[in-house]
Amino acid sequence: MIDAHNHLHQLANPGQVLKECEGSGVRHMLVNGTHENDWATVEGLCNKHPESLIPSFGLHPWLVGDRSPQWLERLRSHLTANPRAAVGECGLDRWKKPYDFPAQLSCLQAQLDLANELDRPLTIHCLQAWGHLLEFLQKQTQLPRFLVHAFSGSTEMMHRLAQLGAYFSFNGYFLHERKTAVRETYQAVPSERLLIESDAPAMLPPPEFLEYPLPDEQNHPANLARCLPALAEIRALPVADLEQLLAQNTHTFLGRLRIAP
Repeated sequence: MIDAHNHLHQLANPGQVLKECEGSGVRHMLVNGTHENDWATVEGLCNKHPESLIPSFGLHPWLVGDRSPQWLERLRSHLTANPRAAVGECGLDRWKKPYDFPAQLSCLQAQLDLANELDRPLTIHCLQAWGHLLEFLQKQTQLPRFLVHAFSGSTEMMHRLAQLGAYFSFNGYFLHERKTAVRETYQAVPSERLLIESDAPAMLPPPEFLEYPLPDEQNHPANLARCLPALAEIRALPVADLEQLLAQNTHTFLGRLRIAP
């Protein structure tokens, strides 16, 4: 299995977590930085485990107010020094307040332009800004391959984003009973655009899917192994077929970025 989006570097013992992931069948993952202060940590962790990890460097919309004047130059430097790195997590968010939406838009544009220039896939975060994200993407003259991670918008919005080339990663958090509408949307995601993610240590699945509990209600990436059969049921597919499909889609999304042999 491939975890298409997490923050492994935020866990206390990522080396031990990786061993447990390998034992569970989650053998590869895309590790996302969210601010210039953690890009070097992500870089070091992924360089230590190139057989398992692909780095991604981005400025999260929650953190645009903490950026330095040199943030974009530093982002470019990390990306050019790491040819296997993706761009993100970046995006738009009107849920966490206070927010500076013009700054979010400006930072997202800069990161999308960089992804296009360097031919890197892009990971997008969006909460309570779906119409703004759609409008932003529709205005672009060129779009990189992009993933809307943990997509929680409407089915109609999903289809409109899919027409622009979006990928969508299912998160085990959506297995909570109250997320029925989101699960129904994932029944309709085009097969070739479906990925799976943990967003660890965030977005904890329901208790029955926590084979690998961690302190302080942190999510373990290996919990994906318990969430996969639930997604297979949602998609009405055999688990083995779904696992193969997800891996194929993730490799397509990553493009020329590859897990080291």
